[in-house]
Amino acid sequence: MRPDICVNLLIACSLLAQNPPGASNGTTQPGQTNQSQPTNAQPETKTKNEQPAKTKLKRAYTDLSGFDLAPKNDTHATQIGGGTRSVGGETTLYAPNKGRSFDLQPTVSWTNTAKAQRFIVTFMDSSGTTIYQKQVSGRTFRYADDAPALKPGSTYLWTVEPSNRFMGTRSEPAEIAILGEPERSQIRDELADKKDELSQANVFVEHKIWYDAVEKLSRLIEKQPSPDLYERRAEIYEQVSNTEPLASDDRAAAVQIPAEH
Repeated sequence: MRPDICVNLLIACSLLAQNPPGASNGTTQPGQTNQSQPTNAQPETKTKNEQPAKTKLKRAYTDLSGFDLAPKNDTHATQIGGGTRSVGGETTLYAPNKGRSFDLQPTVSWTNTAKAQRFIVTFMDSSGTTIYQKQVSGRTFRYADDAPALKPGSTYLWTVEPSNRFMGTRSEPAEIAILGEPERSQIRDELADKKDELSQANVFVEHKIWYDAVEKLSRLIEKQPSPDLYERRAEIYEQVSNTEPLASDDRAAAVQIPAEH
């Protein structure tokens, strides 16, 4: 064999030993793919085994502000509806500082921290002169048939005190504005078009008539309690600082009612 041929064979064998077939030298030949750097490689995406976030259903809320015609600042909340503190206890009127009534015999209610059960309820005219006073049991009172008639378009005051002074002193008064004309006739016509008590209650709610709205819903709840009725009354209660705790009570009661109701 010629010497030059032997030299070429030796060089070829040396090159094969340094770069065996299939080895990558960091470059790619035409028509080949560099396996160490895949063509069109996409960024690695981590797949999370998570459920889609659930959307929390929000309770539809109707703007019911306006039940209190003369709301007080928080710093003065106890001067009217909030009652007065005493050695015996505190009487809280469940009412706005100034609320409206369509009924000429409104129903009023209150509570007492000393757990008193007998109270003196006093109604006054706008000047503060007592027009009617009665001792009652319990914490709810409907203006009596034998009491002086309340006049449409007039404003009155009412207050409550335990009959036993050791159980607390008289609360500060709250105002009741009796609806006058022409709104009184409008409400009367709307009520005449309603065939059921709930629709009638909603008339009072829509017109922001506190005493009648609360009384109508309370009667319906007493007859046949339901989550919807409790929720409706709770929406009203939370409009007034003195009755906000009652809103929480209503919602707690609503969840206790079986679904078939």
